[in-house]
Amino acid sequence: MMIHFRRNALRVTVAALLSSAFGAQAADIPQVKVTVNDKQCEPMQVTVNAGKTQFIIQNHSQKALEWEILKGVMVVEERENTAPGFTQKLTANLQPGEYDMTCGLLTNPKGKLIVTGAATKDAAKADAVLRLGDAITAYKAYVTTETAQLVSGTKAFTDAVKAGDIEKAKALYAPTRQHYERIEPIAELFSDLDGSIDALTFSPRVGYRFSTPSVDALHLPAGKLNLWVGSMYQDVQQEFKGSLSDLSMPSPMLQNMVNLANQDNNGRFDVKQHLQSPWNVLVGAQYELTQNFNITTEFGD
Repeated sequence: MMIHFRRNALRVTVAALLSSAFGAQAADIPQVKVTVNDKQCEPMQVTVNAGKTQFIIQNHSQKALEWEILKGVMVVEERENTAPGFTQKLTANLQPGEYDMTCGLLTNPKGKLIVTGAATKDAAKADAVLRLGDAITAYKAYVTTETAQLVSGTKAFTDAVKAGDIEKAKALYAPTRQHYERIEPIAELFSDLDGSIDALTFSPRVGYRFSTPSVDALHLPAGKLNLWVGSMYQDVQQEFKGSLSDLSMPSPMLQNMVNLANQDNNGRFDVKQHLQSPWNVLVGAQYELTQNFNITTEFGD
């Protein structure tokens, strides 16, 4: 009995020491609560010290939540798939500066995250990665501008062809083609991606079938009219992932930045896409003119 008691006492002591150690370590990391509803974050502005901070993210909205910390267009940290009514934790190691927080839907305003204090020992590596954001933002603006000019130039070119003004079409072809050539290298990036698409779709409907009388003045026989309402659910998720070493960027500047982020040659990227809202409303009707001829229409939003 004495030996058994001493063993139990030793186990309790060790467990207490481990619990105390882990509890002290967790207590060293400050916590910040962020609640996301259907319109915004609460609070919309958060100030923390540089270094590690644990964010407690509560989803009080009606949709699954993907909460992100952004620096420009760069996703610094993120926590995905927080179901409505649930809470998740995210520990981020942040350097001084201003960041954005996503607050639910893309149309919702972004919150502001301000990090104060001195930079940590990982600042140099973090800054090198974050500097990619400025280049990506500038390149995105460049591609957007070239695409818009390509669209407008193509419309002018096709309008000239339709109008039979061949000389004008010839004059427009070369300048319009230049915009296409400038953005064409982007397509080469997708040859190195491992892609996957997961999709789930179902469409419930409920309605009523009416009998319609004949209309002699219009020579319409008696028929059947079906009216229904319903909805369609589409859960489509697309993922691209691959190695940074396999990427061939369209400009030396962007390639150098990728190389900077991939100094150990083990860097990888993972891009996930999903629908902002998986549901849409359906309204439909079907009119039976004869036993073999029906007219059907359906609208969705």
